[in-house]
Amino acid sequence: MYMPRVHLLGCALHECACFSQPESVASSPQYSDPHLYVWNVTGNRLLHRVEGVRLKTRPAQCTDLVGVKRQLEMLAKMKVTHYRFALDWPSILPTGNLSMVNRQALRYYRCVVSEGLKLNISSMVTLYYPTHAHLGLPEPLLHSGGWLNRSTAKAFQDYADLCFRELGDLVKLWITINEPNRLSDIYERSSNDTYWAAHHLLIAHALAWHLYDRQYRPAQRGALSLSLHSDWAEPANPYADSHWKAAERFLQFEIAWFAEPVFKSGDYPLAMREYIAFKNRQGLSSSTLPQFTEEERRLVKGTADFYALNHFTTRFVMHERQNGSSYGTDRDIQFLQDITCLSSPTRLAVVPWGERKVLRWIRRNYGDVDVYITASGIDDQSLENDELRKYYLEKYIQEALKGEVRGPFRIQ
Repeated sequence: MYMPRVHLLGCALHECACFSQPESVASSPQYSDPHLYVWNVTGNRLLHRVEGVRLKTRPAQCTDLVGVKRQLEMLAKMKVTHYRFALDWPSILPTGNLSMVNRQALRYYRCVVSEGLKLNISSMVTLYYPTHAHLGLPEPLLHSGGWLNRSTAKAFQDYADLCFRELGDLVKLWITINEPNRLSDIYERSSNDTYWAAHHLLIAHALAWHLYDRQYRPAQRGALSLSLHSDWAEPANPYADSHWKAAERFLQFEIAWFAEPVFKSGDYPLAMREYIAFKNRQGLSSSTLPQFTEEERRLVKGTADFYALNHFTTRFVMHERQNGSSYGTDRDIQFLQDITCLSSPTRLAVVPWGERKVLRWIRRNYGDVDVYITASGIDDQSLENDELRKYYLEKYIQEALKGEVRGPFRIQ
């Protein structure tokens, strides 16, 4: 009998975001400029070139990136064996296409990965890590509509192709897109904007996966997925049937929205479609989920080699009828705070057993898929003696281990 594995990554972008932006030293003229300079000789705090002196130049080397080496050595002292970080799409392709490739940024990232391997630290590399300020997109793509424009998916495929070609011989674990199910926080003008942006993100992920599978996997032998924000949901009142239904509805709208097309059917969850249609009949919403063409179904279905789990908390929910056409109101869910739970400064509940429950839910819905816990943590504000963070990590890791002992997962 096959036993799916749960992999616990040692360090991720959330915990030590050291390398997500290429350092300025990557483009420093230090070793390519043959001139000698002295600083502040006239008291004006400027560099002054020494005339008549020329130095030997040499190509830049990874060892020049002192900051990178120092950070990696710190991770090695922590016994970290895996590190997840994100590439910066706009830094690599400022124009959004291959007409202008920032080779220095690529060299920087290659140095991060190769220097890590020297210390037995393997990298999991995220191609696209959306941010609220500018969506993490090159500016031309952002101005042409971002993820509301299907052409952005093709641009992402070209970007992924470049990264696989330049870094793939060193990288065995790839994340195409981090938490696409949280872009609803950005595309909130209407539900249809939210759902179409999600649709194009799914297409972008699938295009990148098939490209890797077809052109790079035979030689590079890596694995790809997309990271999904996968918090658990509990009924606020366990004796109220409507609260149980609301909890399951949260999981369908939050997780299955992306997991169902990729891991199972090639289409959005039936429960999600039916509930939106129900709200339309009631006159409470005018939302519509995009329809997959048959070609798109075949494209999206099965495009993940593992489930990448970003899990932070458990949400306590109840049913609350809501009017309006937005992703948030389509769910008819109200979140409640359990005052008996230990919470973070931002009031996220510390509920370790929720992690094991969501792992079971994933297996029940998507079968024996390997799981990588790609993000987990808490916003402990203490710079020293961060007892809340230590407690959180200890308890959540214990719950993942219980999944191994009490089935059905095996930890690696």
